[in-house]
Amino acid sequence: MRISDYLLSVLFLLTAVAGSVLGQGPYTVTDLGPGWAYAINDLGQIAGCTSGQNATVYSGGIIQVLSGLPSCATSINNSGQVVGYYATTGVPPQGFLYSGGSLTNLPVGFSPTAINDLGQIVGQGSNGDAFLCSNGSMQDLGTPPGGLSSGPKAINDSGQVVGIAYMNSGYENAYLYSGGAMQSLGTLPGYTESQANAVNNDGQVVGVAYNGINDRAFIYSGDSMHDLGALGGDYSDAWGINDNGLVIGQAQTSGGNVDAFVYSDGVMQDLNNLIPFDPGWTLYEAYGINDEGLIVGEGFNPSGQQDAYLLTPVPEPSTRALLTAGAIIGLVGYGLRTRTVTRTAKPTALDQQDDSSILSSFPSHSSPVNVVRRAA
Repeated sequence: MRISDYLLSVLFLLTAVAGSVLGQGPYTVTDLGPGWAYAINDLGQIAGCTSGQNATVYSGGIIQVLSGLPSCATSINNSGQVVGYYATTGVPPQGFLYSGGSLTNLPVGFSPTAINDLGQIVGQGSNGDAFLCSNGSMQDLGTPPGGLSSGPKAINDSGQVVGIAYMNSGYENAYLYSGGAMQSLGTLPGYTESQANAVNNDGQVVGVAYNGINDRAFIYSGDSMHDLGALGGDYSDAWGINDNGLVIGQAQTSGGNVDAFVYSDGVMQDLNNLIPFDPGWTLYEAYGINDEGLIVGEGFNPSGQQDAYLLTPVPEPSTRALLTAGAIIGLVGYGLRTRTVTRTAKPTALDQQDDSSILSSFPSHSSPVNVVRRAA
């Protein structure tokens, strides 16, 4: 095999691996069964709920029900701590924290939406403002200037919070809470309102701008808001972003369908075009993404049933690392062999080879209900 051919082969492999590291597929699909998947941590644990509206955690192929009451798990951190809420007849929904195998009620009137890796929880208080729950204390985060109330959506590991603020003007604005102050992020040109849905550890914010006619996904980065476009249609909404800057959500296609998307480096891709190993699926929503590029959301499986799904990049992250290391080692090794060969007086067999040779109820609030099923 000629060194030029070998270098091209290695370059191709490294390019493919790099593309996969960015999480742009291809992906395999894991059917999580009827229900919703809202968030995924870097261990691949997933928070959501069943179609019967019971809070769940998916881990290691097992779906565990956390409550037999109407409930939902909305967020999970890298320690496996989960926040969510449950409802009982005649009283407002009750927020909970699941940690270390136990469920604990959060303060009455506090509706949690997200938890970060420090265990800080954001949610909405009974007064309509965003609150931060940290080490048992509650802090009212207030509103941006000109705001009436604030609903939180997400928090990063620096304690930055994003969400939606209801303004005196009658409009809704995306906001960012950072460094003890809350600011409105405004909206895209041609749009009147906005909502922030997620923030990564670099402070990049994603969400949606709207004007009563069209909705458009945005990313707020470097003190400016950018339109992410759509899949040929008018509508798009961004629901998540990881620390690599990969954005996920849903968008309208030129044919009028609404499909799940992944966005990176200025390009929005329909996730339905990135699952060649699992034909028959229709992915219409992507809600969560982790730093390994795994994605969760909802879709219709090949039987037409609406199910939650997990997308795993191919090859899997650990395999990608091995491939990258192997390619580099192979390149170095080949270079060493080549230097040895060039010292010989005539071509060796290596030089003469041709190219053809060469991924519950919680009665006691102390333990979850037993496992109900294993994911397909």
